[in-house]
Amino acid sequence: PDDGPIRIAGLDLLTQPRQVHQAVGWMPDAFGTWDSLTCTEILMTFATAQGLDEDTGLRNAAEMLATVHLGEMARTPARVLSRGQKQRLGLARALIHRPQVLLLDEPTNHLDMRSKDVLKEALREFDGTLIVVSHDREFLDGLVDKVYEFGNKRVREHLGGIYEFLERRKIETLQELERKAQTVSVPAATT
Repeated sequence: PDDGPIRIAGLDLLTQPRQVHQAVGWMPDAFGTWDSLTCTEILMTFATAQGLDEDTGLRNAAEMLATVHLGEMARTPARVLSRGQKQRLGLARALIHRPQVLLLDEPTNHLDMRSKDVLKEALREFDGTLIVVSHDREFLDGLVDKVYEFGNKRVREHLGGIYEFLERRKIETLQELERKAQTVSVPAATT
């Protein structure tokens, strides 16, 4: 922007970048060089980076690993986890500092059904603003109560769940919406 503040979770991004970073969580695409670290070590890296003391970080790490059904793998190196388990670890990482806003971009890519269910269950427990970009309507069903449609240089807000959105637009799939618009139109949903 040329002028004015950028506010996220009530904080100004330009004058309070560290506080904004602490208020927002997101799932990484990959852990890369951290594959040799255990699940707990990865979470502790992020916990301490967010300013949590060691005791709070360990407590939060154990709680988050349990939330995403990885509690028994706390001492397991990330390199031996399946893709679905790594996604769930990514969610635990995003939640470790208890953010107010959680951003997820196609979080169900490469997940098996069990991992999708665990992820959805954990997200339902999230007590904050959830912004999800996804084409997975079954995953979004029951998770979101507002859909934003991006396309044709506009953003449209639709109140209700994903199936209400599809019904109002008289389409059956999100891919059909993209074909109709003749532009990339990606719904983002929030709760």
